[in-house]
Amino acid sequence: MVNRLLALQDPLLLFDMESNSVKPISKSQRKLLQSAMKNLAPFQELTLDLSKASATAGMMIPSAVLLTHKLKQLPDDGAGSMKDAIIEEMQRRFKDLEGKQAISTATFLDPRFKGNLFKTHGTLQMVEETLSSSSVVAQPPSDAPNEEPPAKKPKSDSLWDALSLFTDAGAKTNAPSGMAAEIAAYKGEANAAPTTDPLQWWSVNGSRFPQLAATARRYLSAPPTSVDSERLFSISGNICNDRRSRMSPDKLEQLVFLHVNVRLLNYNY
Repeated sequence: MVNRLLALQDPLLLFDMESNSVKPISKSQRKLLQSAMKNLAPFQELTLDLSKASATAGMMIPSAVLLTHKLKQLPDDGAGSMKDAIIEEMQRRFKDLEGKQAISTATFLDPRFKGNLFKTHGTLQMVEETLSSSSVVAQPPSDAPNEEPPAKKPKSDSLWDALSLFTDAGAKTNAPSGMAAEIAAYKGEANAAPTTDPLQWWSVNGSRFPQLAATARRYLSAPPTSVDSERLFSISGNICNDRRSRMSPDKLEQLVFLHVNVRLLNYNY
């Protein structure tokens, strides 16, 4: 909205030359709005990333850490108090995020992050204990390629570019035996690229970490936001319209399910 306001200011002034009812934005106001846009740009990028179908609950802790890091790197050119207020509010809202076992475990099982972004050593220990005591039965690995597909190069000045500052390099290992051995080997490998789809990564590498892969399917299946739920409500509203108001709930549920999942069969309609 701020970006659109700045873009339309000059055309509006030209259109309103006769009546002069539109007051121009002063130089100081324009500078302040531009500075505010810089502070809000990482939020726009993060919102789009968290709204993707491939987004998982494992992105919540990294998003808070990287967003705070990104804001601190921005210059204080006019909207410094705004930036400080945002950082303070974020720290207040997300200070207990690592204490939530499901979110911390999902973060560790995301090959892009693992435990590199945890602020306390106790969080990583809690996650490893949770995984070691997990009773998930590993499913037989599917016929997947031995190497994961190459990841796309991150876009310039992206929020995720700073991820390399928090990660450690590693080397691929042979298939380990037992949950504890899988955790150690998984931690020893280099993190996946920021643009990697974590579910696709586990589909490719699940044969090397069968027990971790089975657990990852449970934790990474949870989305980080309610965007998918809101989309389902919108789809339901489009299907059950005024002309189909007598549709039963079971029929509506079936139609919504087909609408969302038929694309997985590459069905064109």
